[in-house]
Parts: sequence; structure tokens; C-alpha cells
Amino acid sequence: MQRPSGVTVIAIFQIAIAVFAILLGLMAFGLGSVVAMHRAAFGGPFGAVAGALGAVVGIIALVFGVLCIVLGVGLLKLANWARLVTLVLAALGALLHVLRLFHSMLHPHLFMFHAFWSVMVTAICVVIIWYLLQPNVKQAFGET
Repeated sequence: MQRPSGVTVIAIFQIAIAVFAILLGLMAFGLGSVVAMHRAAFGGPFGAVAGALGAVVGIIALVFGVLCIVLGVGLLKLANWARLVTLVLAALGALLHVLRLFHSMLHPHLFMFHAFWSVMVTAICVVIIWYLLQPNVKQAFGET
């Protein structure tokens, strides 16, 4: 069966997120090391903390980026495991952004930005979940 065009769009979206996450991870490594070196040269107690934090954030972002690339390629190859993992991640993303929307209500100075972003991400996650659960899409992945 031919790959549905929506699956291609979701896979490209996954790969774009992966590129962003990998760039973010590299920037976290770089920024953490720059701050650590600056603090080491000019004194200050938080140099090691900045370096460690940059490394931890960098590793998490790189792992997430690699996961998204693997999922994107899996979706392009119509691997059902990639569809299922994408469903789980989209559900978690929707849940986390709904919680973030409620949290943003406690901070009125940033409410509009956070609310807009949370609603947009939640909507994208819900559309991805809805689409990947459509019978013709499930059939393309070999699920009946």
C-alpha cells in the first residue's frame, strides 16, 4: 500500500523537530562550557554547575533528537512501532501542554504567549493522534 500523504507530513515534522532538538543540544553543550570556562577564568562558584547543566540538557536534547529522527524514518517506512511511539509521544505532548496552559494561568504576565503556544501544540498533537488512528492509515501500517 502507498504511504498516506499525512504520514509523510508527520514524518517530516518529526525530522524537523529532531533537527531543532539536536541544534538545541549542541547549543546547550556550548553555552554550558562557555559559562563554565568564564567562571573558571574570572572566579565564581557556579562554573561547574553551568557546565554540568549544559551537559545534561545537551544530552537530553540530543537523545530526543535522535529518537525523533528514528521515528520520522520509521514513519516514512510505514513501521507500525513508529506509529505507536508517535501516538504515545503526541498524547504525552498534549497532556503536558494542557497542564502548561493551566500553569500559565498562574502567571498573567506571560499568559497570552504561553496560552497561545500551549493551545497550538495541543491542537497539533490531537490532530496527529486523530490522523494516525484513522482506519486507512492504520491499514497502511499493516494494522487491521
